Amino acid sequence: MRILTFLVGALLTCVAQADDHATIPPGEGAFMTVMVKAADTEAYITAIKGNESFLEQTGAIAMGYCVTKTGNDYPGQMFAWSGFDSVEKAMASLDAYDVYDAPAEFSSVREIQYVSMFKPLKEYKLDPAYERLWRVVVSTENLEQFVKGVAKVEKMIQAQGDDVNIGVFQPIAGGNAETKTFHLRASSRSWAMAGRLTDEFFAGKPWAAAWAETVALVDSIESDTLEYCELLHSAAS
Repeated sequence: MRILTFLVGALLTCVAQADDHATIPPGEGAFMTVMVKAADTEAYITAIKGNESFLEQTGAIAMGYCVTKTGNDYPGQMFAWSGFDSVEKAMASLDAYDVYDAPAEFSSVREIQYVSMFKPLKEYKLDPAYERLWRVVVSTENLEQFVKGVAKVEKMIQAQGDDVNIGVFQPIAGGNAETKTFHLRASSRSWAMAGRLTDEFFAGKPWAAAWAETVALVDSIESDTLEYCELLHSAAS
């Protein structure tokens, strides 16, 4: 299922101009994620595919998965995600569904590491694909400028004709695993495309300087991984 018309968790707010003066509004909606160690990633993906009733049960409007391809902390690293049109509904889903009391087809093929929620800090089109994820530490005083910089680079890359989406996500109630970092996620149409854009950065494409300025606002990069992500079910389909 390809280019969707709704944004992360829902239709997000209108696009703001990414310049030095404009304010970048946060995206509406939220993600609920279940980080797991899968004994059999394909079996777990099959189980998620067969669980469309989860949407009605929890109030989610979309669900899917991401599998870590490089930079793994352990074999079988992946997560299942569900999108909601508000943080309120994401939190309310905890009353409707207990991930630690899941059906056998889930519990037999994966071990839960932790559960976390995420709030998009800028507009982001939900179109899962070939994604690079950085967990970054950004100080409070630099966060607004960092988000503006990400929005600026995203528009510059899109203006050259590349279908790329770059988002910044703030963890909510993620425990020790997610407390200190923000997620910087860049989605491309293929691994080759992601690699070409990396080559373009080193070659000094026009957007490269803006990206370097943005990354300079990062205090540290805690992890850097490649993930394959897929949307499996949505209320909009």
